[in-house]
Amino acid sequence: MDGRRAVWHSDHVRTLVLAIAAVLAFSACAGSTTAPIPSTTASAPGADIDSVGAVSETVEVELRSESSDLHTVGPDSRRVFGWNLLAGPATLLGQPVHVRLQGSVEYTDGNGPFDGFLRIVADDGSELAFYMDGQATAGDPTLLPARLDFIGASGQYAQMVAAGQFRGTREAAVGAPVVAQIDLTLDTDGVAGTVPTTLVPKPAATDSARASSAATPQ
Repeated sequence: MDGRRAVWHSDHVRTLVLAIAAVLAFSACAGSTTAPIPSTTASAPGADIDSVGAVSETVEVELRSESSDLHTVGPDSRRVFGWNLLAGPATLLGQPVHVRLQGSVEYTDGNGPFDGFLRIVADDGSELAFYMDGQATAGDPTLLPARLDFIGASGQYAQMVAAGQFRGTREAAVGAPVVAQIDLTLDTDGVAGTVPTTLVPKPAATDSARASSAATPQ
């Protein structure tokens, strides 16, 4: 093969290679517009109360008196003191529970401190227990806000810690039903008995002494 044929042959081969490369490149581009691109982002799983950590929960309940020992004193019968036990059905984290409120009161003209204990009890006996401290303000309705301090938990709630606020209203005198919202922060990954500072609620406007016997705000 002389020099001129060698050059032609080399140019011909190079042209053929470039043409094939162009075809392959075009095919790859065309395929990329139609081939599905696999997703690298997994869907977020649904909330699992055993693994989500801190969750907010509002328990709504109507509390009715089951028993009480209330007394009126003073020259104008303006002061009321004693204890009251209220209870009512509710729901916590999608499960039926009973709320039981044992509180003591000391009111003058319907105003004054109350404190006691609030328990949220599941059907299997598991419970969350709180000390409550609040201040009643007479009106239409009477307002019954209270701070809830976590005491401990048992059963299915044993690993939880909690804190919250009690917001109750009462349309009539002490002893009448209380309609309440219990706003809770529940740490499902906590260890019962040790409340993180992030779960400690703000202090109530007025603190009262701890109840020495069963009683409730009413």
